[in-house]
Amino acid sequence: MPWAYTWPALWSFPGEIRRVGLRDAWFQLRFWHSRPWLAHLLSDRYLSREQFRELYGSVFPGARFDDLGFALAMAWTAPPSGGDVP
Repeated sequence: MPWAYTWPALWSFPGEIRRVGLRDAWFQLRFWHSRPWLAHLLSDRYLSREQFRELYGSVFPGARFDDLGFALAMAWTAPPSGGDVP
C-alpha cells in the first residue's frame, strides 16, 4: 500500500513549491517516493493508544496526551534541572 504515502506527497507538491520553492519541493517529492523510505514506512508497526500512553508516560513523567483523531500526540516539558550549569 505505498500509494497511501506517495499520493499525498504528489497531491501536496504544488503547495510545497509555493511554500519552500521548486528545488526543495522536488527533493521532498523524490524522498517520499524513494524505495528506502517507502520500505521503512511499510515496515512500521504502530502502538495502540494504550501502549503509546504507557510507554511514553513512563519515559516522560507528567506528559500530556492529546487525541488528534488520527493519532495520539504527546507534550512534555522537562523539569528544571535544579542546579546552575557551569
